[in-house]
Amino acid sequence: MICVIRRFLKFLLPYCRRAVWNREKTKSYFVRTGDQLKQGYELLAQLMHKDHLLHDPQLIYFMTHPQILQLLNRHPSSHKILYK
Repeated sequence: MICVIRRFLKFLLPYCRRAVWNREKTKSYFVRTGDQLKQGYELLAQLMHKDHLLHDPQLIYFMTHPQILQLLNRHPSSHKILYK
């Protein structure tokens, strides 16, 4: 009986190790992608602040993509986004 269990584990363990490795690799990609997005938004916020579209660069983290687009396009109602 022990021999059967040993063979089964010998067969199964490489798949388990590979699954754990894949999980960690995926998490690593998500962390790296999140960091790249954050850096991109920080750069965009600095440029928008320089163009006087934002009075505080940290505000970009509280805005939706359509709101950011309205500000970038200088939409007539864009001032309402910042002063609600």
